[in-house]
Amino acid sequence: MNRRRTVLLAGLLVLAALCGAADANTSNVLPWDGTMKIIADSLTGPVVYALGLLFIVAGFVGVAFAGAEMSGWIRWVSIAAILLGMVGAAPNVLNTFGVKTFLVP
Repeated sequence: MNRRRTVLLAGLLVLAALCGAADANTSNVLPWDGTMKIIADSLTGPVVYALGLLFIVAGFVGVAFAGAEMSGWIRWVSIAAILLGMVGAAPNVLNTFGVKTFLVP
């Protein structure tokens, strides 16, 4: 049992050393950074804001007109549309009120 612990500890130390060496050799610029920047910029633009408002309005209209007669998955779709609209429109709405928002790259 003692030998087993020693081998396990040695293996963990080697793994930790390899992970540290792999992390030290990475650069700050990755090949997909440009593409991710374009996607992040498009997620905070006016098109996403308009789509977010459209989803919110469509979800609330669906809930308002159908009400209690909605089946389970249609109600779920309506609520999901409202939530997606809120997530899409949130950065622009918060920037309107002076709250700085950011996207995690």
